Amino acid sequence: MGYDRENGWTASFRGVVAATLTPLGERGELRPDLVPKVVEFQLKGGVKALLVGGTTSEFITLDMAERRELLESFVRAVDGRVPVIAHIGHVDRRKAAILAAHAQDVGADATTAIAPYYHPVSEAASRDYFATLASATPELPFFVYNYPGTTGNPVPFELFQSLLEQPNVAGVKHSVGTFEELEPYLSLPPHLCVMAGNDSLVSRFFRSGGRAIVSGNAAAFPEVVSRVVDAVLAGRDDEADRSMIQLEKVIELGRSGAPDRLRELLTVRGVEIGRSRLATFLPEEVPESHAALLEDVLERLEE
Repeated sequence: MGYDRENGWTASFRGVVAATLTPLGERGELRPDLVPKVVEFQLKGGVKALLVGGTTSEFITLDMAERRELLESFVRAVDGRVPVIAHIGHVDRRKAAILAAHAQDVGADATTAIAPYYHPVSEAASRDYFATLASATPELPFFVYNYPGTTGNPVPFELFQSLLEQPNVAGVKHSVGTFEELEPYLSLPPHLCVMAGNDSLVSRFFRSGGRAIVSGNAAAFPEVVSRVVDAVLAGRDDEADRSMIQLEKVIELGRSGAPDRLRELLTVRGVEIGRSRLATFLPEEVPESHAALLEDVLERLEE
């Protein structure tokens, strides 16, 4: 049969997708036993879905077995309460296809794959990559994942449109710097789920008809992101503007979604998931002003 993108869950999905962090131990080992606490924290914060194994999860530092185990632990802990989107992208498309099949076998609700990264690729090769991975699991919805600032390989709007020949391509996760880059996607048919990946654009995006935000900052402050989105969707403009001010503070605190910084913030909030395998900044580089920012954000969460 294959996935029916006009009537499946992605056709009506709306809200915040938390880009999850990967729990690690003192020696950097995977800690799937910590996943349930992460999941409960996210769901309490109002997120509507979880993206597992993506950029915020530090997938580039995980081997194949770890990526499979990580996804399995999230699917078990979520237990069907919200959709779980499995990131399956890999520079080796054979390994990506293995991850896709595994995602379907363990009960993920969708797959997504970041564009080919590090090596420049032609648009034709990029199209073939996405089409191959979408067709690997035709029963699951597939999201194209465009993050040109990181991959070096942009996915033009016309390329995405051509991928709609694949019946289960249900939408796109578009991590770009400007609203103008997102705007063409808002003209797509309403059953296609367009997800922004830049928290700084969330208010304008939803006010313009956007459906979902994949937020790395929601890994540490899901309530803040959810408050903005909920207020915009309900037409409570003043509340949305006030919440957006708090989200901008969170973006600064999280260094625009740096996994190691988000881990520290999550620890402050009582969810310990270990240190990052990456190092994008040093602790002494954190401005002293961040302490006041953090205090302000935490205080307003109690309001």
